[in-house]
Amino acid sequence: DYIDTTSWTLGWSHEWTDVVASRVSYNSLNEDYVGDPSGTDDDTDTFTVGLSYDMRRWLTLGVDVSHVSFDSNQPDADYDSNTIVFKVQGSL
Repeated sequence: DYIDTTSWTLGWSHEWTDVVASRVSYNSLNEDYVGDPSGTDDDTDTFTVGLSYDMRRWLTLGVDVSHVSFDSNQPDADYDSNTIVFKVQGSL
């Protein structure tokens, strides 16, 4: 028994100014459970957009918003979720 996995990602990022950057990405994941008597087949799609701002040379603030859609051929396994992540990054 094993999981046959296919995944691909498409992304784009851009620096609008010296201090502002954005990014967009889409990821598709397919998982086929080979040898599983139930024949499980799961698909996960993730879409993310993000924005970052360089407050100082050593301090970056950012936010990412993600939407995940999980589809399965198993009963009651499907779900959608939304996530917001706030980031603070410092360097010496």
